[in-house]
Amino acid sequence: MGCCFSTTTPPNTATEQNVLATARERYTTPHAIWEALATDTVKLLRASTLVELAKEGGVLCRRQELPPEAFIGVEELKSLYGDGNRDGVLPVLSVSFCWDTPPHPDPSGKQVATVAAALEREMPEYAKMGFTEMGIFWDWAALYQKDPALFDSTKTPEAKPEGPERDAFLEDLKEKRAFYGGEAYEQSRTPDQKEAFGRALHNTMDLWYAHQGTTVYLLTQLP
Repeated sequence: MGCCFSTTTPPNTATEQNVLATARERYTTPHAIWEALATDTVKLLRASTLVELAKEGGVLCRRQELPPEAFIGVEELKSLYGDGNRDGVLPVLSVSFCWDTPPHPDPSGKQVATVAAALEREMPEYAKMGFTEMGIFWDWAALYQKDPALFDSTKTPEAKPEGPERDAFLEDLKEKRAFYGGEAYEQSRTPDQKEAFGRALHNTMDLWYAHQGTTVYLLTQLP
């Protein structure tokens, strides 16, 4: 599961007590998770979507190209959780992994297959808690992403010769005179999608991996 809290000395001030209480609330109760899913900023995949995709030998699309039925909504997740369980486990699972290529994290579908196989093994255990479905946080599908078809590999530091040309390109990236993967790639999200991505990154990423009630699958090897 996610994090736990322990302190060697009790908080001495009201401010410290408030900070600790806020952290406990955020990382030990389901409310912060439900709140993070209450808008369109983050969407969770259905576990069954990943399992079926893997059976078909498919590759996971970015969020914008997935059909609505691929996702599970917050109300359904609340219903699955019901009154809770002894360990506070939520029907939410997060995937931690390394991107296989810059424009697409899993172009071969091998990481999807790995996660799906683990899900099929573990779903009977989740079912014992009443979780006949799970919500999966996989950033590629959960957040608005750039279009990998527009990625220009010549517009990367690695494509530039070492020395002045690469240094100049890195400076252009820093000053936003150039964009990693090219301008078309950078602009392949709408302004609203880019703003939502930023909100998700800064306001929710800690929850998916640190909340006590989430389960985290850690992929430790590239395909």
